[in-house]
Order: sequence, then C-alpha cells, then structure tokens
Amino acid sequence: MNSSSDVTTIDLTLPTSDGQIKSSDDDKMSFTVKTKIGRHGLEQYVEGFKEYIAGDLKGKTSVTCILYKVTVWRVKNPTSNYCRHLQRKHKAEYDLWSKNVNRMKKISLEDSLSSSSHISKYGSVHPRQVELTRMVFNDFNIALDLPLSITEKPAFIQAMNTVDPKFRIPSRRSITSDYLSKLHEQIINKLKNACSLADFLSLTFDGNNFIHNTHIYRREIEERQERDILEQRQENRQRRKENHRTVSSISAHYSFPFLLNNRPKFDLILW
Repeated sequence: MNSSSDVTTIDLTLPTSDGQIKSSDDDKMSFTVKTKIGRHGLEQYVEGFKEYIAGDLKGKTSVTCILYKVTVWRVKNPTSNYCRHLQRKHKAEYDLWSKNVNRMKKISLEDSLSSSSHISKYGSVHPRQVELTRMVFNDFNIALDLPLSITEKPAFIQAMNTVDPKFRIPSRRSITSDYLSKLHEQIINKLKNACSLADFLSLTFDGNNFIHNTHIYRREIEERQERDILEQRQENRQRRKENHRTVSSISAHYSFPFLLNNRPKFDLILW
C-alpha cells in the first residue's frame, strides 16, 4: 500500500452489530460508528458516536453535542464525561433525563420483583411459611445481627423469591408488632411458670470493675452512707424526744420539778 493520493485505504474488518467500522486515509483514526451509547436516553442529546479502535486515538470515544455542536471526548468504558457535559451545559435537559432514567430503573425493578406475583402465596399458618419466617428472624436478624428492615430490601426480596416464590416475606412492621410481641409474651409466660414451680429464688448482682464505672459505684456507696447517717441521726433524735417525754411524765406524776432542771443527773441515774 503506498501513500499516493489516488489510493484509498480499505478496512476489511467486519462491522459490529450496532455500528459500522470506518477508517481515514492515513489509518490513524480508525473508528466504529455506533448508535447506542450505553445509558438510557443519551442518544437524544448527542450524535456521531465514534469508538476509535486504531491509531493515536485508540481506546477513546467521541460524540457531538446536538445542542452546542461541540465534540465531547471520553475513554472507552465510562460515559461520565457525556453526563457531566449534559449536567453542566444543559441543566434542564439533564434533570429531565435523570428523572426518566430513575423511572425506567424503578419500573424494571418492580417488573423483576413482581414476575412471580401470579404465584399463589403460602398462608400465615402454612408449615413452610412458618419455617421460612423463623429462618429469617433467627438466622438473619438474630444470628447475623442484620436489621429488621432487611426484609424490605429489593435484593433480599428477590433472593427469597428465588428460594421459594410462594413464601410471603414478612414486613418490618409485622415482625415488630406481631412476631416480636408474641415471642415476648411466650418468654414472659415461661418465666412465670418457672418462678411458680421454684422453691426459692436466688438473686445475684453482676457488676463490673470497668474504670469508667468506678466513680458511679463510689458515688452510690457515698450516697448510701449518707442515707445511713441521716437515718441514724433521725433515730437518735427520736429517742431523745421519747426520753424527754418519759422524764416529763415522771416528774409530773411524782411532783419532782427538780428533775426537769437537772436532767443530766437524772440521765446518768437512768443509764
């Protein structure tokens, strides 16, 4: 192949399913013209999608913005440059495109989740329904410490539909209001039965000596000591009042007024 002006370079590579391969005369800009970009709806804002497969631009792609008539470049795989151009230069069109993409994703997800909606589900007391419900609660929520909201995640719903399409996945609200309340009631009844059959109960205090709890225990001990001292003082004060009333009644009965004026000596005699 020579480089004279009357010779045309021909690329015999077969075209892809969604585009056609073209090449320039100097074989430095061989590219594939495609009609699909890879993101829903971006084709309405760009044209001339080229994927370069040889030469200095190999591994890059370019499109022409229909609104601004400028060329936007990017590497082969991601389409972030195109989206970024649309977001920065055409805000209204970008918002409309994002809304349409999100709606299409939601519809696609709902379709995948409702593909088995025509299958009849288990009843609430069906053995298989009860078995799988216990599995979700015991194995996922308790053993794996996963939140109750996992039962509302689309990925979990799709996985359980694969396990058993007839299984009716319990919602978080039904677990908290129905399953947990019944389980709590069963535990309370078992504790009541155990306590009613026991001859005696032994209550223990499980304390720890963590350093950040030491001041709490010290404060509780000090408050307990202060309460004991106050109670002792009140008892002593009450005892003195009773002794004084006793002395007053004795002196009034035997007409010994000097006992009231000389109470310390009388106290010594009594003690």
